[in-house]
Amino acid sequence: MEIKNIKLVDTEVALVIDDFEGDKKLFFSKVGGSDFGYIKSYELDSKFHFQYLGISFINFNAEHFISFFSCIDSFSLAKGDYIIILFENEIKLSFPFQSSPSGDKNSHRNNCRLTLEELKIFATKKMIKWKLINKRKNLYTIGGYMDKKRDAIYITKNEANVLMKIMVFKYIEGCQKLFSDKRMFSNEEETWIKKIIF
Repeated sequence: MEIKNIKLVDTEVALVIDDFEGDKKLFFSKVGGSDFGYIKSYELDSKFHFQYLGISFINFNAEHFISFFSCIDSFSLAKGDYIIILFENEIKLSFPFQSSPSGDKNSHRNNCRLTLEELKIFATKKMIKWKLINKRKNLYTIGGYMDKKRDAIYITKNEANVLMKIMVFKYIEGCQKLFSDKRMFSNEEETWIKKIIF
């Protein structure tokens, strides 16, 4: 795969080990050259670049999570809310928020457990769009990657999907380093992991 936008490969994970408690955490410290550890996607009908939904991955003590960061009015990622992500070939993943979000008045963060099969979809399928549902207010908004958004790291939706693939690869690579003392992936999982290396 040829990568024309060299910024995309400037993506890094941070590995943190708590010397006191023994906890191990992996998260993105840089995505596409930006110190914001999420890939941004946007409401499809919004003209504002500052209202976005960030998507990332976190590992805590060998447990996989997808992390969301919302700066979209009325969508605080509250407990009971959920997001449905639509990929090519009509594949859908649903992530319900099981805990209260962290953040402040204008930005909110929440995590959902992630299976390796779900992670594989992010690596092998193009994301088309997402639907974010505020259950309490009975509201929803639809969004996704957008071409030529002013503050985006990527220029096209295709580049955004390439960046997501890079993120999955860096995430898996980081997990293998951080948890080298235990087998993180089965033989079958390692087969598809090798296929995303480019």
